[in-house]
Amino acid sequence: MRVKQPLLALLLLAAFLGGCSSLDARREPSQALPASDSAFGRSVQAQAAPYKGQSGFRLLSDSTEAFTARAELIRNAQSSLDLQYYIVHDGISTRMLIEELLKAADRGVRVRVLLDDTTSDGLDRVIATLAAHPHAPIGGLEQLLDQHACA
Repeated sequence: MRVKQPLLALLLLAAFLGGCSSLDARREPSQALPASDSAFGRSVQAQAAPYKGQSGFRLLSDSTEAFTARAELIRNAQSSLDLQYYIVHDGISTRMLIEELLKAADRGVRVRVLLDDTTSDGLDRVIATLAAHPHAPIGGLEQLLDQHACA
């Protein structure tokens, strides 16, 4: 019985310390790009001028309107796209938006996606396809947590 307790303690310690290790993945640092001087950028800046120093949003409660707005923003992007998703499900709208993101990346648009992929059901292959594109790095919230988990 005495041999089992130290062995169990050693195994638990190894499992605990092993949980803090991670792959030595080299990632290029990435920051948001400054607003571009595109026609769309100038339009948004003109509309936002009266509200300088404030932030805001527009609620799109209709799913069709929300999808159309996202698709059009992606189609018209000229320099960069930054997207953040918490919940992603495998469906026609998700696949259509990913197709638009790939087209944008093919045009040279830098596409950055922050995705909590613990909630993305069955999208591993689709996410891997997007992440493999040189202009579309995918970051996951779990990656951010991993960086600080054992620091």
